[in-house]
Amino acid sequence: MKDYLNNLDRLVIYVDNKSKAEDASSVSGNMCGYVSKINGALYSHKIHVQCVRPQRGRYVLVEAWGSHNSWSRLFSAVLCEVLVYA
Repeated sequence: MKDYLNNLDRLVIYVDNKSKAEDASSVSGNMCGYVSKINGALYSHKIHVQCVRPQRGRYVLVEAWGSHNSWSRLFSAVLCEVLVYA
């Protein structure tokens, strides 16, 4: 079995007033922040992403990006719980 977690490069967090299901176009650009695999930050049991500036919105969208320099484009990310607070 392959370890597809190694092909995960980053998780990007967006805050928006529309859900992805409501609008098939791309996210409006309200990026909150991201965490990447640099320094192993992506592989910890608890990941904390703080918005760079205050955001307003109804939905939190989590986008996973795969690594561009690996032989395989497959990656996996499992989020058991997402906690949003102000």
